[in-house]
Amino acid sequence: MTMRRAIAMLLVGCVAPLAACAPREATPDGRSGPGDTDLLSPEISHSKGVPGGIVLLWPRVVPKAETVAMRGPAKALQDRLKAMLREHFPGRPIDVRPEPERVCPMLGGCDASSVGVLIGVRDGGCVAVVIVSAPGESPQTLMPWAGLMTTKLQVPFREPPESNIQLQELVPCDKLAIATLEREDRVKEALKSAQ
Repeated sequence: MTMRRAIAMLLVGCVAPLAACAPREATPDGRSGPGDTDLLSPEISHSKGVPGGIVLLWPRVVPKAETVAMRGPAKALQDRLKAMLREHFPGRPIDVRPEPERVCPMLGGCDASSVGVLIGVRDGGCVAVVIVSAPGESPQTLMPWAGLMTTKLQVPFREPPESNIQLQELVPCDKLAIATLEREDRVKEALKSAQ
């Protein structure tokens, strides 16, 4: 093997892996291309939504050990939020994320506004808090939906909202969907910030 051929093989061997790391053009859903969501943790939304749309995230259940037990109520509350969003924002694209996709990506957030709900569980009782964020790495607005609690009105992007909530009065978890009816108008007002 000649010295020239050895150098050429060495260069090809070094440059080819670097080409695989080059940035890829983004797809319409905000991803960089096939397979780029494979490395995301399962709770991170695999879609950033579209500008002008809404990403409806899967409910966040705390503590995490209650996730399976709260799957039914979580789906019911996500469906209620979906109906409320469709009513208030007709024609706007709503990207409903499946379990367990409950947060927007850390880098850049979602391209659309995001809406979700936190379900807190303790001793058979529950609270529900609606979480609304503008597009990008925006603060999260918290709106109590069921139960009584003390909470900040806003928390920073991707900060766990449960770290800012102090539970005061819980409702029975099997009555969570009924308990949310009482504050539905206030939640509808909070959803307006999803514009």
